[in-house]
Amino acid sequence: MDVVEVLMTEHTTIRNISGNLMIDSDSSDFQLFFEYLKKCHIEIEEKVFVPVMKQVYNGENADLIKNIDRIMADHKLLETLATNIIKWKNEENSEILKNRVPMFFRLLQDHNNSEEDSLFTYWKNIESDVKKNTVTEVGNIIESFGLTAYSRVTGISRDFFSYVFR
Repeated sequence: MDVVEVLMTEHTTIRNISGNLMIDSDSSDFQLFFEYLKKCHIEIEEKVFVPVMKQVYNGENADLIKNIDRIMADHKLLETLATNIIKWKNEENSEILKNRVPMFFRLLQDHNNSEEDSLFTYWKNIESDVKKNTVTEVGNIIESFGLTAYSRVTGISRDFFSYVFR
């Protein structure tokens, strides 16, 4: 398994989670999801996937590099919105949450679809040795986040993790 396969597996999990973490969810559930998103999923994209893509394609494909930069900007937007959602949940501001929580998940879904359509397809052309070198880094990021929390958020078991990364 390589970095894009992990990210696409996580995207599938995120699609399933989106329907369950709506307005009436406990704020700690949304907060854990956001921590996973920021410290694990986005970390994998920004620290493993993007550097390899920029190294391999820099100078060859200006549109791809523009798409990468746009995706990175989306991460900041998602972080800002999630931080505000947590604040609004803690303030019990349900009126604003009715619009913002679904907006967050729509934006996240559009973002993930965009990654799959405009970035991940390029990964197929990268040499297998380069792909293999990403696996350890991905495993380390997931372990740093915490396997118990990762399992709780994604539903991906420790056995799956061990099989793929160790």
